[in-house]
Amino acid sequence: MQNLDKLLHRAMWEKVSDQELTEVAQKIEAAKSNWDENLYTYISILGRAGAVKYRSLVESFLYYPDDSMVSSNALKTLCSFWGYDEDYKDKLKEFIRGVSWDRDDEIRLIAISCTGALLRVKPEKELFELLIATFEGKYGDEICQEAAFSALARGLGKEWNEVLALEREKIFEPTINEARKFAEKLKKNKG
Repeated sequence: MQNLDKLLHRAMWEKVSDQELTEVAQKIEAAKSNWDENLYTYISILGRAGAVKYRSLVESFLYYPDDSMVSSNALKTLCSFWGYDEDYKDKLKEFIRGVSWDRDDEIRLIAISCTGALLRVKPEKELFELLIATFEGKYGDEICQEAAFSALARGLGKEWNEVLALEREKIFEPTINEARKFAEKLKKNKG
């Protein structure tokens, strides 16, 4: 297999052969029983190459307490790169609430980001409420609060330039109030 950085670059911008993807998948499979320092990169290669036929292999690393970065990359691959975020909605909720082995909030931050993208197309009361609670400090630290604000704003349909302007000016309350009202509206429409 060629240099991993070059292979990742090709996965992102060019084409990777089926043979190379098979080799990467074999390396990932082997890492289940024998840790490999390149596991994060291997998952990235499959993700960026759009190799969805390896979905179950990547999914098997969602709970990888030995390295939460690997888990966060598996989640990002499944939800952001491959678009299966709705299938992992319960996992997103769990990871936002927190898992004991995610000491640096790596998977929580990816879950927050994926949730913002999901809410743009599939609004759900509980997800809005989780992000509001995160913004208010219930889950995670200040970085998670900022990520939750961005995800809420994105979930409400704001474009990135709008989100960045609101963050830069520290104008949070109107967006948070809008998210609360939207979550309440979702609640009423359901019952």
